[in-house]
Amino acid sequence: MGFFSCCCSFISAAAEAISSMATSIASKIGETILGVLKIVSAIVETVATVLGVIRPDEKIEELGEKMLQAAEAGITMESCGNDFSKYQHEIRNFQIDPEKAQNRRLEDKLVAGIAFVDQGISQKYPFLNMDSAYPLFAMKSDFFTAARVASYAQTAVALQYSFSKIKSFFDGSCSIGDKMKTEEFIYTAESKFKPDFNLADLEKDIADTKFTVQR
Repeated sequence: MGFFSCCCSFISAAAEAISSMATSIASKIGETILGVLKIVSAIVETVATVLGVIRPDEKIEELGEKMLQAAEAGITMESCGNDFSKYQHEIRNFQIDPEKAQNRRLEDKLVAGIAFVDQGISQKYPFLNMDSAYPLFAMKSDFFTAARVASYAQTAVALQYSFSKIKSFFDGSCSIGDKMKTEEFIYTAESKFKPDFNLADLEKDIADTKFTVQR
């Protein structure tokens, strides 16, 4: 994954972190690295679309390929004055070389695309810290579906709540105070996602998710 060094420093660092996360989680859950990346990319793509960071017709795989080829051509965040809006405009209008795209691994396209889109989310909603919860999403994808996470993200934006607190709640590292606040957040977010949700079923899902994440 060293080729990400051609990108700007913080997107390069994000890509390396995503790659490392996927490798670590894949071994824990008996999934392939590509499988983990597909889970995370589907969620990130849906959330970014719902939050207006990318257009409905934009896909993480293609954005990742565009970002990598653009970087090879000298187009990076730095070259755009660290202005993400300008950088995103350049990426959207970049014409990819189909032969290069065909010869690149899907894993690399997804890592780059996730890093690019996550930067857009972070720029627009710096408090959200959604990347901190990527391991959580991958480990319990039956609960953290793309639709549920997107709905939770909308509630988190409305309440300015961080996904890092949600991650800490499920992995058991949060304080007592944050535990109570996050429980309240989850009930609120779930009621937005599924107004007729059953409390007992949700509490079972929460317990099952905690068990999976903490074992």
